[in-house]
Amino acid sequence: MELQQLKYFQVVAIMENVTQAAEALRISQPALSKSLHKLDEDTGTSFLTAEAASDPELAGRQ
Repeated sequence: MELQQLKYFQVVAIMENVTQAAEALRISQPALSKSLHKLDEDTGTSFLTAEAASDPELAGRQ
């Protein structure tokens, strides 16, 4: 896990939209999604719902 991945997740959570977060971060949406997926893999937790990537879900909130 890298600090940059957590920063990316933070921006997505604040903006509640992956595409807008990517624009704000000045990276491509696929690059942001890949980084978020890697964060999930590294932590063994899903931080975003699979149905809607713009709906941040805190781990264990269910």
